[in-house]
This record gives sequence, C-alpha cells and structure tokens, in this order.
Amino acid sequence: MGYDIYTAVAIQPEIKMVNERKDIMKNLKRVLELIDCAPQVQPAARETYDGGWAPIKLISLPEFFIQGHEGHWPYKHYIDEVLIEIDGEEMSLLADKAKEHKIYIAGCILERDPDWINDGYFFNTHFVMGPDGNIVHKYRKF
Repeated sequence: MGYDIYTAVAIQPEIKMVNERKDIMKNLKRVLELIDCAPQVQPAARETYDGGWAPIKLISLPEFFIQGHEGHWPYKHYIDEVLIEIDGEEMSLLADKAKEHKIYIAGCILERDPDWINDGYFFNTHFVMGPDGNIVHKYRKF
C-alpha cells in the first residue's frame, strides 16, 4: 500500500481588522502573496518526493484570516462590511490560487448565505478547497 506524501504549510498572516469592505481585499492580497511564496522558498515544493521532501499540497489559514473579528462590532457592520459569500469574488481568487498551484486550501471565513441572511443569520464557516478550486468540505459553526 502506497501513501501520498506531502507537505502542509500553515500561514499566519497579520490581519487588519475590517473597518471598511476594502480592508478584506487588502488582507486577501497579502494571503495570496504568501501562498505564492510558499512553493518558491520551500525545498518541499519539488514536484516529486525527493531526499526527504515532499510537494506542498495543503495551505492552512487561520480563523478570520481575511476579515478579522471583533466581538463588539454591531450586526450592521458585519452585514455591510465584513461578510463574504462562498460564491463571491474573494473565494474565487482563492480558487484561482488553488488551481494555479494544484493545492488544497483550508481556512475559516465569516460567511453570508443569501438563503439565511434575511432571517438574521450569518456563519463562521470552515472550508477546504480542492486543487480544482471547488469546495470539498464546509462546516458552519453556529
């Protein structure tokens, strides 16, 4: 039985709290840069298992990695400035990066779901994105 040997990279970016919607893209831009750096600077980025190193296949990002979180924000601030959608621009940019590097990306976002938002709900959502850019796992904490 063979095993798929790979390297996982944990990225811990400095996160700017979201005061305005544009802050999300600033945070995301930095995360995308850090993802690009991982394969370039790590010997683990080689295409094949060689000399004890294995290719990077997973990038793990922390909770609130592009939005930050402040427990004292009013609900309206979350709705207007903070929440993103799984099918939105931010996740599309991450999907492009997953496809480019043929990696999995795991992270956690504050998610707006159009089917739930009118009832006042939004979610702290953990996701795993596959190398094809599709979400392969999603878990919502209530």
